[in-house]
Amino acid sequence: MNDNLKYFVHEKTGNLYTMILDDATDCTNSRDGLKVVIYQKDNKTFVRDVNEFYKRFEEISFKNYKKVPDIDSYATWLPWFPGFYNTCLEYHNIECDVSDIYNIRKEKNFNLDINSDDLDYDNKDYETRVVKEICELIPDLLKNRDMPVINKIQLEKIVSPREYNFINDSANVIVEVKPYLIRSYIHNNKKKYEQYLKDNFTSCDGFMSFHDNYFSSWQTQTNDFTNYENNHFHLGSLLDFIIKNMWEDIDEIILNMLEETSYCNIKNYDKLISCDNFKED
Repeated sequence: MNDNLKYFVHEKTGNLYTMILDDATDCTNSRDGLKVVIYQKDNKTFVRDVNEFYKRFEEISFKNYKKVPDIDSYATWLPWFPGFYNTCLEYHNIECDVSDIYNIRKEKNFNLDINSDDLDYDNKDYETRVVKEICELIPDLLKNRDMPVINKIQLEKIVSPREYNFINDSANVIVEVKPYLIRSYIHNNKKKYEQYLKDNFTSCDGFMSFHDNYFSSWQTQTNDFTNYENNHFHLGSLLDFIIKNMWEDIDEIILNMLEETSYCNIKNYDKLISCDNFKED
């Protein structure tokens, strides 16, 4: 790369471009005399009105351009995901399941002494299916709002606490993100992100924050919100903010889209509907 060239990021897509010339003149009859910028990416050359170019692109330093790719992958935690225990994602169709099994047993003249404790749910399968679906939904939601900061989310592991006194379930994931698009969004919504940091990382009675709540500190630790190699938690927080800031009703939106929450497999279902004395070994 040439240190004398200039490098720009498209504020909407987060893609990086090299400026070739910023004072060219368009000689097309209908545009004769128009000042244009010539710029490149991946051996493709583009031309744009100079005023429009500077409205849509932000110049970045050569040093950062060399270090930050268009898309980068990091380990972090799944944004938005509230866990399962006593949340909107907890399985809520238990009464219906019990009622359905009760009616089947009634038709067969079986013992009707049955309750939810008799149903052996496959909770691990349910949780895995739901989290994987969330991993698919979030990137699509962002892309549909022209904010494709996340290209892909891959589930690594669901982590459940030994006790649910202070924390809930979380999910470890690998995310493909556009670093400069994250940076652009955070700077454009700086005041709201500062409030997010105060709301979520300010210590108080009964809560000790392990992270500071200063914008400048998070900015420094992440190389101006572009590098998360040693700040996996910070990336999850930034993505969590972006998602919740873009939709006030994000909980309702995701819940209405989820399909995997509609059922939870019952491992002893066949026995419950075919054995009169199912409680006997």
